[in-house]
Amino acid sequence: EGTCDLVVIAMGNESERHLAERLARNSPVGVLALPTGVTPPPRRVLASLDLSDPSPLALEWAEAFTTLANPPAEKLCLHVQRFAFKSFSSAVTRETLEKAHRLAAGRHLNNFLTQNERRPSDWELLVADGEFPATAILGEVVRAKADLLVVGGYGKNAFSSMLIGSTTAELVRRSPIPILVVKRRNKSLEFLRKLLGTRG
Repeated sequence: EGTCDLVVIAMGNESERHLAERLARNSPVGVLALPTGVTPPPRRVLASLDLSDPSPLALEWAEAFTTLANPPAEKLCLHVQRFAFKSFSSAVTRETLEKAHRLAAGRHLNNFLTQNERRPSDWELLVADGEFPATAILGEVVRAKADLLVVGGYGKNAFSSMLIGSTTAELVRRSPIPILVVKRRNKSLEFLRKLLGTRG
């Protein structure tokens, strides 16, 4: 752990995907899971943000991948919220409430980027509704034609850094593109350069 910032694992068949999930759960450092047949570097990097504590780390790692690629990859960030309204008055339609909900979520995402010293104009901002977050995220991955998905793990200490949420675990099992689960600050940009085959 003292010299390792990132673990890279290939995942092809179902057993390898379950191994990647277990590694993402138990590793104290980030894990990059690569489906077979994928060739780096990525061209469109999507950071999925729930705006919790790990989200700034996801931004940092996503940005590292985009800036180290040559030419730079496109930066996208996604926030998924559940549309929770179940009943409506005759004066307000579901479509009106959904539009207001998405606009508010977009503002939250915009503010989050600003608070973390990122210019929202540098990112393609995506907002999605979904009762099942993993399914919503993977749907946006396909629609956005992303080729790297970055998600935050959990924790600020040695114990909690080994925990990931159920959504992240499902994403590792199901993602059709490389997925990076981040758990601590990136301290090894040179490693990423070698991984991506680029120069600083």
